[in-house]
Amino acid sequence: MAPDSGQRVWRYGLIGCGRFGHFCLDLLRRMDRVQAVGVADVVPSAAESLADAFGVRACQTPEQLIRQADVDLVHIASPPSSHYDLAWAAIQAGKHVLCEKPLALNHDQASRLVAAANERSVLLAVNHVLRYSPLLQTAKRVIDSGVLGRPLRAFFENYAEDERLPADHWFWNPDVSGGIFIEHGVHFFDLYRWWFGDGQAVWATNLQREQTRQFDRACCAVRYDNGVLGQFYHGFDQAYRLDRADHRVLLERGDIQIVGWVPMELHVHGIVDEAGRRALDAACDAWQTEVVEQYEPDHQPCRSRGKSYRVTMRARWSWQLPAEQRSGVYQGLFRSLLNDQLDWLDNPAHQPLLAAEDAAEAVALGEQAAQLARS
Repeated sequence: MAPDSGQRVWRYGLIGCGRFGHFCLDLLRRMDRVQAVGVADVVPSAAESLADAFGVRACQTPEQLIRQADVDLVHIASPPSSHYDLAWAAIQAGKHVLCEKPLALNHDQASRLVAAANERSVLLAVNHVLRYSPLLQTAKRVIDSGVLGRPLRAFFENYAEDERLPADHWFWNPDVSGGIFIEHGVHFFDLYRWWFGDGQAVWATNLQREQTRQFDRACCAVRYDNGVLGQFYHGFDQAYRLDRADHRVLLERGDIQIVGWVPMELHVHGIVDEAGRRALDAACDAWQTEVVEQYEPDHQPCRSRGKSYRVTMRARWSWQLPAEQRSGVYQGLFRSLLNDQLDWLDNPAHQPLLAAEDAAEAVALGEQAAQLARS
């Protein structure tokens, strides 16, 4: 496809030729702003196999790909322990960088990358896709509207599968992955910081699987500066067909539930008056609405946290996507993130929804939680 008028085609090189790398090349060949030109992996045969499948050049090493004059954007999709060195090399070579999460294994490394990218005026983007979910954007609109009062507590429960994570997988080695809080938790630390602002990890623990060296369950608490108490649980111990997750946000006059780490359902529940219902109808973009209870105008006011509220109904707003669309939803999130970042390259006045500094702050929270768990 020809690009839109005025848009540059960015030449893309991929480092990391595993299953996710295959997914990325398959998606990008349907985008008109990006042209894949090369791939690389520490295992040259993996690069050659993927290059043959997509008709691109295979480089013998990641460093060779970074040096290629016809590569504008380097996508780092290798294990986390390699992210800092590869991103640093790409930035120093004047390349734009898209890095899989986490940006680095610690906040010091992440901050150095941010500073280097700013100094060289190159893009440093991290694949934190959750901000681009229409459902999670709706949840933010509901929270920010104040219609249901202040947020008080939020938690994320992640019951993840381990069928495709054998005992020798790099995921289980904290020297390579950073551990659950850094390798996986950064997605959700970033999301909740977007919703609630800055916070600090105040408690954390993790548990080791019996007779193994695998830490497969981790939990932490974060206290946000606006008074929200957050909690995150990640367990990698489920069958593939039971992989599931959900968020809950408690507000003064209601709650929000999101189902799926790739969000597939959103339910908003609360007590409102007529003006509040209209505001939530607008925030929720006229989703399916159910009035659970109707109250007479002269009924006794509701009270919470020492305040009185006149309400006329308790209602629910819901939206659910078919489960079979999950893969397509993730593709849409990745595409939205990439287009948003490329918009900055085409127009530096554009403000992306996600900045590299946000990714560095997510690493900082993950590092705090990991340190608390160790102590």
